[in-house]
Amino acid sequence: MKPSLESLKSPCPDVDPRLLEEHLDRLSDRYFERFSEEEIREHLAGLARLTPEHPVELNLKATGDRQVDFTVLGFDALGVFSLITGILA
Repeated sequence: MKPSLESLKSPCPDVDPRLLEEHLDRLSDRYFERFSEEEIREHLAGLARLTPEHPVELNLKATGDRQVDFTVLGFDALGVFSLITGILA
């Protein structure tokens, strides 16, 4: 379920409120079903750290024996998603 803007503002005081609003508006319900509110806050914190000099953030979490979940956060640029998926393949 999509969290409310208010439920994200308080735990994310360093994140620009415009980024919070855009994040909630931009993404589909599938994103909000897949990620917990805590993970969404981690994504927002990572997105807030992006700059032209630091264009990518990677969130890693060990989930089991030799398994890792990771989320790549970055600026939307033509061809980047293809490059990332190619590297992972």
